[in-house]
Amino acid sequence: MKEVLALIEKEEKEFSQLPFFAFLKDRTIDPRQRLSWTPYAAPLIMGFADMNKYIFRKETSEDKIQKLINKHTYEDDYHWEWFLKDIDKLGFDKSQKFSDSLRFIWGEETVKTRLLWQEIALLIYQADPIIVLSAIKAEEATWNVVLPVTCAVTNEIQKLTKQRFDYFGKSHLDAENNHGIDTDEIQDFLLTIELTEEQKNKSFDVVHRIFKLFTEIVNDFMVYARNYPTDNYLKLHSIVKLKNESQESFSSNNKV
Repeated sequence: MKEVLALIEKEEKEFSQLPFFAFLKDRTIDPRQRLSWTPYAAPLIMGFADMNKYIFRKETSEDKIQKLINKHTYEDDYHWEWFLKDIDKLGFDKSQKFSDSLRFIWGEETVKTRLLWQEIALLIYQADPIIVLSAIKAEEATWNVVLPVTCAVTNEIQKLTKQRFDYFGKSHLDAENNHGIDTDEIQDFLLTIELTEEQKNKSFDVVHRIFKLFTEIVNDFMVYARNYPTDNYLKLHSIVKLKNESQESFSSNNKV
């Protein structure tokens, strides 16, 4: 397992060098603009709750690694509630038709975030618990990069609005820094595990793939944040409006 953890550390360092993080750190840009990508993360963040409950967690297992995974999934159970509160504070929680919300969430811009957990679920389907743990450690490593940066951005916004942010702020960052699977005791235990060649190769493949998926997603986040205005409500409203008009035009032009 030592080699897998070393690979995750290496991938995490490379992930931290992506342009997205330089963009988030750019204080010449309004901090709210730097977080204007957050609605596009909704399928990723809300889907994580389902992954914990229905994919990662195996309550009846007596495997020691699986028990560690089970405990970890409960630690992350409530983070989606923080996300919903932050979305409201960032100005996205405006009244609109339910159908418009669905069009946005299931639009082309969110394809990668919608499919992320499906792809990871396929990667770990019927896999050994140690491979599942490798996937979780890789996924958590991406947030080890994201959260310190978003925490700094929300601190800037808090000075302007006097509002505290939990998901993209200190509460989530503190929670991630105190996971049970990251304690010195557990880390020492993981380092003693000898993987078979098959387990190691599968773990390597899973880790590489997860970082690739998250890289593609955050690259898209940067595009959205740069291309859409800071007025979050108008941004979402205009996207849905343009799509509706385009669909209506297409339908009328193709009537027999």
